[in-house]
Amino acid sequence: MKIVNIRSIRRKAAPVIALICMVFIVTLLSGCAQQHVKTEDLKKQLDEFITESRADGSLDAIADYWMTVESDTRIPDFEALTGENGSITVGTKQAFPFTYFSDGKYTGLVPEIIYRFCEKYGYTAEFMDFNESNSIVMAISVGKCDLGGATISITEERKKVVDYSEPYFNNSGSIIMNGEDAESYTGVSSLDGKRIGVITGSIYHDVVDQNIRSAIVYEYNNPADLCLALYSHKIDAIVYDYAVMVFATKNYPTEKIVGSLIDDDQFAFVFPKTSAGVTNPITRIAQSFERTIIRDNRWYQILKGIGTTLLITFVSIVVGSVLGFGLCMATIGKNKLAIKLVNGFSWVIRGLPTVVLLLIMYYVVFGSSSVSGTLIAIISFSLVFGVSVCGLLTGGIRTVDRGQFEACTALGYPEKKGFYRMILPQAIRFSLPGYKNEIVALIKATAIVGYIAVQDLTKAGDIIRSNTYEAFFPLILTAVIYFILAGALIRIINVIQTIVLNRNKQEKFLKGVSRHA
Repeated sequence: MKIVNIRSIRRKAAPVIALICMVFIVTLLSGCAQQHVKTEDLKKQLDEFITESRADGSLDAIADYWMTVESDTRIPDFEALTGENGSITVGTKQAFPFTYFSDGKYTGLVPEIIYRFCEKYGYTAEFMDFNESNSIVMAISVGKCDLGGATISITEERKKVVDYSEPYFNNSGSIIMNGEDAESYTGVSSLDGKRIGVITGSIYHDVVDQNIRSAIVYEYNNPADLCLALYSHKIDAIVYDYAVMVFATKNYPTEKIVGSLIDDDQFAFVFPKTSAGVTNPITRIAQSFERTIIRDNRWYQILKGIGTTLLITFVSIVVGSVLGFGLCMATIGKNKLAIKLVNGFSWVIRGLPTVVLLLIMYYVVFGSSSVSGTLIAIISFSLVFGVSVCGLLTGGIRTVDRGQFEACTALGYPEKKGFYRMILPQAIRFSLPGYKNEIVALIKATAIVGYIAVQDLTKAGDIIRSNTYEAFFPLILTAVIYFILAGALIRIINVIQTIVLNRNKQEKFLKGVSRHA
């Protein structure tokens, strides 16, 4: 009978797999460059509309209304549009007063501009809601949206990968501080070395780096998180769009706009890139890699993100393992109160989505403290991992045959000594496969720490995408690194397993006891 050599098959298949991956990359990048048939005409029409509306004063009137509205709103009636020339899909994100929901419908500055444009040119409009500007641009690139309308600033870097319409709004970048700190503000120089909060995907990270010396920048996902972080003294100041923050700070009376960092920011609609550019796919891939990874030392952001991810993961594994062992020992004890407390604690931690637990720890439990986001992430993931380890060990102990416990007594071992020398080693061996899976799940779960402004590997990729508006290399590189890190951690655990649970050593532990595994 012929024996199949798996290693030989893998070696022969490697070049084929590499070729398939390369074809996939080239196809994906080429597909991202394909233009929607209406893009060029649509952009030309919207440019004409914005230019004419600015000239007759209607664009300024729309902006003035939405920048001063208090409670009364007007909701565009998109259902009344005739749509004789077709339908357009608009990617947007929630940012009052530019786009938001009212009575289940889209309204705000951007929807009103889109409504008047569609009314004039005979379109109907559908909106797709995204969490951030980067997602809007990616949706446009793959043809899910015809254009993007949100608080998207015009930058030279972004012009290389997307086309902008004529600007529809002139914006400024404001500085917001708490009331007690605002009194000490004497100018931008008074923010030197301070903790500054910005929005991921905005231009203000670079603006802060250029204008405020030694500033520590924290990136949050939305204005509400910014205001809450400032209110909780997680940061010392906010730098973001004046038009958004003047409304966002209404729920925080102590937060005041104290100054402006830039006054020449402009918002525009975004379209897929229509210029031909470089047609050679290899050259395009090389240019994309240089722009997203090499330029401005962006690889260093990835490197720092890897360090943060590994720090959170390793410490959470160690602390969580110790915590899980302690919880497990409490559940197999005879103290009924301790058992109920541990079961209740485990039930709460298991029932909460990890991201919700992380936000509760950051904004509620440690809301008024100066504990760093990294430490809060470690505490949160240690709790989650500890509960998982407790469940694995408890299940492993129950898997050990009852005869093993009786054998310990027959050999004259005291209850505790027999448990630690005979039962626990077997339980650990039963639990190891699940333990490895939990480690892989943990390192993947750390990708959510960006919600509390911790710059891990995923957050670093988000920042790069927000600067370049290119998604392929940041996302693929992030995925590959996570894959490598998870594999390396499992390899380390396997080595530790071989050392600690060596069968020869187990024979010494279990001498005279039959092993069921």
